[in-house]
Amino acid sequence: MLERRKFQRTHVMARAQIILEDSSIIDCTVHDLTTAGAGILAAPTTGVSDRFDLTFDGSRSLRPCRVIWRTHDRMGVEFLQAS
Repeated sequence: MLERRKFQRTHVMARAQIILEDSSIIDCTVHDLTTAGAGILAAPTTGVSDRFDLTFDGSRSLRPCRVIWRTHDRMGVEFLQAS
């Protein structure tokens, strides 16, 4: 299979939280990580907007994200520059 990632991914199983624009929080698990993005497990992903913040530390630091692809319970996201 052709690998299209620009950066080498690291397999992790880290608990994280998706923070939506309305400040609601969805618990998730990050299963792989690069400097440019992440693979996220969150069931279901249908309620997650295309842009959100991701936190690994209870909202002390936020990573703005954009969804690149999604299935029912998985998403691939690109990290955006903080505004």
